[in-house]
Amino acid sequence: MKIFNHKKFNLSEFQYMDTIQDIVNDSSIDLINKRPWQCKELIKNKLIIDGWEHKIKIHPESNISIQYRKSTVALQFQFGNVAWGFYDIIKLQTAFNKGIIEYAVLVAATKDVTNLWGSNIFNYERAEKELDIHLEQSKIPLILIGVI
Repeated sequence: MKIFNHKKFNLSEFQYMDTIQDIVNDSSIDLINKRPWQCKELIKNKLIIDGWEHKIKIHPESNISIQYRKSTVALQFQFGNVAWGFYDIIKLQTAFNKGIIEYAVLVAATKDVTNLWGSNIFNYERAEKELDIHLEQSKIPLILIGVI
């Protein structure tokens, strides 16, 4: 897995970009030849070893959670259906509004990769266009990262 491109929303500087690049640029995670769930398991193991919290609840009376957090940064990987990708945005926005995080990073595979997995999969190119609309009134500092 390696970074194809990225786009910042409500953010000019991001001091954690080197850390995120080290996590995402990992040749042992092969999006082409492994199933998405296998890639997510490899990512989870790597992040937990690196000290990232996993499954951070955003409300005490619910099991709704964000995937990973370290310090004030949330990190979400979405390799599933389009609807789940935009649901992730809502969860990240909620975590931001509640002061659980200060920055959000959403990682999605490129359309070329997701086409290998199936149809209607959340992908970087679609998210890049649609987040301009969906985050128009939002203040969440978010980086969308496309991976191949």
